[in-house]
Amino acid sequence: MESLSQKNKIVAIGITFTILITILVAWATYKTVDVQAGIDTNISRSIQLPELLACAEVQDRMNCVSAATSNLNVSDIKVIDQFFATMSDPRLGPGCFNAAEQLGRASWARHGLDALAAGTPACETGYLHGALIAAAESGTGEAELSEGCETAKAAQHVDELWTPSMMLTCLVGVGRALAVNVEDVVTGAAICERLLAENMTEEDGKFKAIDFCVRGMVLELINESVPVKEALNQCLALKGSRADACLSLGLRGPASQSDIAVIELGNECESMSTQHRRYCFFALSDAIATRAVFQKQVVPAETLSVCSKEIDCLGHFAKFVLTATWDPQGTIEACKVFDTIAREQCAGSVPSLTDDGIRQGHIPESKRLPTAKN
Repeated sequence: MESLSQKNKIVAIGITFTILITILVAWATYKTVDVQAGIDTNISRSIQLPELLACAEVQDRMNCVSAATSNLNVSDIKVIDQFFATMSDPRLGPGCFNAAEQLGRASWARHGLDALAAGTPACETGYLHGALIAAAESGTGEAELSEGCETAKAAQHVDELWTPSMMLTCLVGVGRALAVNVEDVVTGAAICERLLAENMTEEDGKFKAIDFCVRGMVLELINESVPVKEALNQCLALKGSRADACLSLGLRGPASQSDIAVIELGNECESMSTQHRRYCFFALSDAIATRAVFQKQVVPAETLSVCSKEIDCLGHFAKFVLTATWDPQGTIEACKVFDTIAREQCAGSVPSLTDDGIRQGHIPESKRLPTAKN
């Protein structure tokens, strides 16, 4: 029973960061350079790691890659570049964040500050997340952690990959690293504000460094062990758009732990004021998907009914599943957890979401779904 729980936790962690990057970070930079792995896709295959490539033939590819990565010898820092070269192979598909984070932790333990000069911001900057968290755990100061992404950018010499989107993704890692010595998100937000007040990284014309740092705090501090009500109160204490981001990111974990927890979140969402209501339903949809699709649990009918009444909940359910799996048909199948009308609304959003995934390079053209004609 313990091993099943641990496996579900690993799956939940992987889903969390897949959703974080694809939903909350603007996807950009589709040039001649492969953004997932951060190298020219025509690079010689001679530097690829066969133990990672072997995972392309394994059903549980993500766990295979993680296991193979844990066995890499990082004493030669060149293995970091070999990792990214290998993960660019299309046979391995998307989703290298967790393995890259694992590698970043190991690299920092062996090389310290030099680890930031290795690799690229690819794999959704997972490598840098791992390195920065390991740096925080080893006692690196707040100022150095807050500048970690800029330090890496200057040292890696791949400026074309360091889009504003990738920088913001890295700053989520800064927030996660700073959270190592913090107990609650309100305190964490104040730290992000103090350290990143002069960081001018933009998204949609607005400075967003602090917001993305706070999102990292949320991911670390509001975890599965935090009760739903406590998580809700912490998020609402942030106010404004940061409260919204906290609700949509932070409540999924606590609510997906049991039937009682997911029912509690459903009740809270129903009674919530209009200001934050839709973000609460985003979290509810993600908790339902986590339990029904990834943990294979039966979701209480009353919770499904609450979600079925809100189009935001149904649409986000489809987005969550699709961005976690990149499987359009599987996402339509997942919508069957709802009753007929809600099921149709959920499934009806999948074609347009799939089109977005194809345009962003995450889903192959062969998986495009027919769009219903008026």
